[in-house]
Amino acid sequence: RIDGGAWTADAGLFTDYAGASWANATWTLPGFAGLGEGSHTVDFYCTDDFGDLSATVSWTFIKDTVAPPVATGFDAAPGNGKVHLTWTNPGSDFDHVVVVRKAWDGTSPFGYPDYAGTPAYPANPADGSVVYSGTGTAFDDSLTDRSIYFYHAFTYDCADNFSGGTPPGDPIL
Repeated sequence: RIDGGAWTADAGLFTDYAGASWANATWTLPGFAGLGEGSHTVDFYCTDDFGDLSATVSWTFIKDTVAPPVATGFDAAPGNGKVHLTWTNPGSDFDHVVVVRKAWDGTSPFGYPDYAGTPAYPANPADGSVVYSGTGTAFDDSLTDRSIYFYHAFTYDCADNFSGGTPPGDPIL
């Protein structure tokens, strides 16, 4: 049962169970999709082949499909062979931040100084190179290639939901 509701039976919920060994770790909680955000408790028990009942076991978890708040004050300041990045992490629903760098359109046959193509900030955490992942609020990105770089900070919560926030105001030359 979920959250003290009615008991439901699902003989196929725990399959591949033999003795003290269970080899099916990919089961799905019936009704999970219909649960709202927040804390939920699942109570369950087992019946063996002779009809004997086990003790009731409870498991409490938090369903989280909402993205965390964004990092604020994201700034990228150029330096000699580096870009100094700073930001403020959100105060709640926060696990870590990932900063992604993207150089001027890499599909262009032209690099410095003849930039062509369309410049763009990273649209998501996989759109560029991850230069930082952690809980800090500053990072120096060392660069050796001359180019124009675009940065974006993405915040993550413990459920791996992420928010994009706002990139810094201008690309770093």
